[in-house]
Amino acid sequence: MMLSYALQTIRDRKGGFLGAFVALMCAAALITACGTLLETGLRGTIRTERYAAAPVIVSADQNVHKTTVKHKKGKTKVKHKAKPIAERAWLPDSVTQRLKDVPGVGKVVPELTFLAEPSTPPGARDASRPAYGHAWTSAALTPFRIAAGRAPRADTDLVIDRGLADRAGLEPGDRLTVQSTQAPRTYRVTGIATPGRGDGSGDGALAHQTALFFSTQEAQRLAAHPGKVTAVGVVPADGTSADQLKDAVKKALSGTTAQVSAGDDRGPVEFLDAAGARVRLVSIGGAMGGTSLLVAVLVVVGTFALSIQQRHRELALLRAIAASPKQIRRLLGREALIVGAAGECSARSPESRSAACCTASSCPVARSRRPSTASSAPSRCSPPSPRRSWAPGPPPVSPRAASCGSARAKPSPRPASSPQGRPGPASGQASPSSPEGSSSSSSSAACAPNPPRLPSPSWPLWSSPPPSPCLGRSS
Repeated sequence: MMLSYALQTIRDRKGGFLGAFVALMCAAALITACGTLLETGLRGTIRTERYAAAPVIVSADQNVHKTTVKHKKGKTKVKHKAKPIAERAWLPDSVTQRLKDVPGVGKVVPELTFLAEPSTPPGARDASRPAYGHAWTSAALTPFRIAAGRAPRADTDLVIDRGLADRAGLEPGDRLTVQSTQAPRTYRVTGIATPGRGDGSGDGALAHQTALFFSTQEAQRLAAHPGKVTAVGVVPADGTSADQLKDAVKKALSGTTAQVSAGDDRGPVEFLDAAGARVRLVSIGGAMGGTSLLVAVLVVVGTFALSIQQRHRELALLRAIAASPKQIRRLLGREALIVGAAGECSARSPESRSAACCTASSCPVARSRRPSTASSAPSRCSPPSPRRSWAPGPPPVSPRAASCGSARAKPSPRPASSPQGRPGPASGQASPSSPEGSSSSSSSAACAPNPPRLPSPSWPLWSSPPPSPCLGRSS
């Protein structure tokens, strides 16, 4: 019953609970947004594009490790810290030769990646797709296939992907100036390459980058890291699974700083900036979420405290009529639960709102005012306004009272005066000792008005509390 009383209290005090509902809604929205950011950073994966055809990728360690040794009070504490670096770390080329001797390895593809910005018209540039240069030998990692023209052979040859060719309107034989780590140089487009999906079937597309392929000698010159590679792609031999290949490569490279990645871990190796953004996303989501939760708790607690303080007279009245402190706390808890769950009062449909309205069967005052001759209670009634009087209505009219009223309505003849000046029985009127007189007196006694009785409560003492429109009105 505390739940129904809490519902009617909220319905009667919509203005007071509206502020608590708005505070809860804003706090929940802010905390949910921060939680979504945190979950995205923790569970989100970075999809690989150029390394789709290589199940295992070997790369250099992108973290700077720091070891601190402290001696304090005869105890030695060793702390290891690792921080990621923004620039790409390069891998020695000797790793490529070492991986070729690993059993289960079918093919080893060295990878060179460096910035290479083509000089295209402003309308052909896409800021969301940065351009990177590669050696044509690493095209098998995607894989790329020549759709038009031929592969680069000389130092001035260049192969571009289909996306750049469509945006800039380039065809084999055109000239294109590329600015990289060295001085700008003009190349001749010898071919247009189309990326695959990684399994060798169909055509794919690079959604987050633009690929330019040079000859091996030119790519090494532009990379400006002689004797080093960006990464090494490892393709398994026939009959070797990706997990077996990963374990074999890890065993072969044990004792070195090389990192072995497979599956979803290949994405951060390809997109270094995306890996850093993931770390920042987790930090921002956690920091903002914790701060928002603390502020939301303070705001909601303050709002509910103000709402309860405004109702101290109502709560005092409930305590005065034998409501226990446990019942008061339960009532306030039900109200907070209803407001915090979904805003029960404001989100209801008209049908449910009319069904939950204060009816004659749920309101004690309405029961005391309901006539006994009514065949059915009204389906809905409006809750009384705060200034409405509590005075009960007229008592119910019984058949006995109705008959007495009709008897009183008949005018009686005026008695004749006796010689002594006292009123006596009139002619044709029975004397007090006559049977008619006795019956008349008994009828008058039976029709004597009964003292008014207050309506007795129809519920046990606070086992079923009355609804809010009937109790707890502050003056």
